[in-house]
Amino acid sequence: MASRILWPTVRTILRILEGKGEVKHRVQDRSFVYRPTRARKQVARSAMTRLVDVFYEGSVTQTMNGLLQLRDAKLNDDEWEELSDLIAQARTQQQEDTP
Repeated sequence: MASRILWPTVRTILRILEGKGEVKHRVQDRSFVYRPTRARKQVARSAMTRLVDVFYEGSVTQTMNGLLQLRDAKLNDDEWEELSDLIAQARTQQQEDTP
C-alpha cells in the first residue's frame, strides 16, 4: 500500500537537505523554489562510490556482477559492445595513468 507524502514532511526534508548544503532556495512570489547545489553527474558519482563501498566492499568487479545479475538486466548486442568498449577505454586510461 502506497502512503501519501504530506507537505510538512517534504518541507522538513528540504530544510534538512538545505542544512547539509545539498539544495538552496530562492523566494518566488510567496513560495520557496529549491534547486540542487551539485550537478547530477557529481551526485551520481558520489552515490555510486558509496554503493560500491557499502554493498560490494569496494569491488568494482563485484558491483558489475551484481548489476549484470539483475533479473531485468537483459542487454542487447549493442549494449554488450558498449560495455566492452567502456572496459577497454578504462583499461587503457588506467595503464596510461600508471607510472
